[in-house]
Amino acid sequence: MTGFPANVRKIITEREGGRCASCGALILGGGHIHHRHPRKAGGNKTARVNGPANGVHVCWACHDLIEHNRAWARVYGYLIPEWPDGIEPCQAQILYRDEWVFLDDDGMINTLQEGT
Repeated sequence: MTGFPANVRKIITEREGGRCASCGALILGGGHIHHRHPRKAGGNKTARVNGPANGVHVCWACHDLIEHNRAWARVYGYLIPEWPDGIEPCQAQILYRDEWVFLDDDGMINTLQEGT
């Protein structure tokens, strides 16, 4: 398996509370847990790629938007640059339900401090 382990999927889905991380809509039919930093071909099993800060639970419509509008997704933090030139997921801002935040690997949403 190259995706998020079950315990990480649980952290991500509980953090989102059944609502899309992008638009805030109620997720029906399971939605999708999206990798902000995409997995490499063949699968990358590192903790940062499959950690909670690198994943968001999104509705199917928002996942389609992210995958088909990659420039937009990079601007809003739904895709982040590849390492080593990129930043860690917990250091990458994301527009989460109309608010700029950081996600951490404990499943927390941390708002930006004024001036950041």
